[in-house]
Amino acid sequence: MVDLEKKMISFLKSINIENYEDFDLTFKVAERNKKNSKQIDMVIVKETPWKYSLLNQFQEGLSKVPYPYNIRFLYTKRPTPEDAYNLFFEWYQNLYHIPSKVNASYSSKSLKFVYKDEEENDKYFLILFDFRDFLSFINYEILIEEDVYSPEAPIEEEEIKEIPKEVKKEEELSDIDKMIHKEKSDLASFAEDHFLGVMKDNLKAFQEEKEKQRLYKRGNYNIIDAINDITLESDHVDFIGKVFSIEEKEYNGKARYIIGVYDHDGEGAIFVEQVRNASFPNEVTDKLVRGTNIRVRGVVQNS
Repeated sequence: MVDLEKKMISFLKSINIENYEDFDLTFKVAERNKKNSKQIDMVIVKETPWKYSLLNQFQEGLSKVPYPYNIRFLYTKRPTPEDAYNLFFEWYQNLYHIPSKVNASYSSKSLKFVYKDEEENDKYFLILFDFRDFLSFINYEILIEEDVYSPEAPIEEEEIKEIPKEVKKEEELSDIDKMIHKEKSDLASFAEDHFLGVMKDNLKAFQEEKEKQRLYKRGNYNIIDAINDITLESDHVDFIGKVFSIEEKEYNGKARYIIGVYDHDGEGAIFVEQVRNASFPNEVTDKLVRGTNIRVRGVVQNS
């Protein structure tokens, strides 16, 4: 038996795991950290994705390790969104002692949560934050998408009626008919110009309303890992950072806050604008000091 396999069995027994044969784990690396000789660095290879019962047993065993350690998992069979989906509900039940009723699904590319309303979305904010940390610990590189259910409104099509025009040949018209025809033609030209102006105004109003709906739309956010990845095409974004500045201004009688947010690694920064309202009262802004962790969900605009 290879020494690293013996080391794994010995390690599992040391954390009170006697059913070590149920764990398809093997050490790839198990050595002291070069900068801190008290710390053990471990790279563990797992043949198959985790079953939650075994993972929970392993985590409980780790709580008994008497020395500092660092663990990284590698997998012979790459974990899928389905594997993360199967872990979520047992993880939730174990952590919160009640079953989760959230609408979750998976595809070959991602694990997706669709919330029934904004209240459920807010409820799962910290829950999904913890679950992402959980997946990060076991090195499951799974894309998680979140959305809020919004039924599509029926689209009403306007009925466009075409007004038939009666055209006569010029040579068949009398002088009086010609005058009447000219007046009708001038009137039609005036009406055409008028309605063309109305159409332009309607198009402008439609575009302004469409942009307004885009800015105030909620849900269907793109998860952003690094602020430097944000572009105008990112549209609705969802990311986490730290506050480095906050400034209060007033526009049209409404208090607005310009909040400077930067990445945890300090690589990127962005300014966020928030109107003070019932969901963002003074009690919240009073807690926004330099270094505060903050989650930002909103739409990208030109500065």
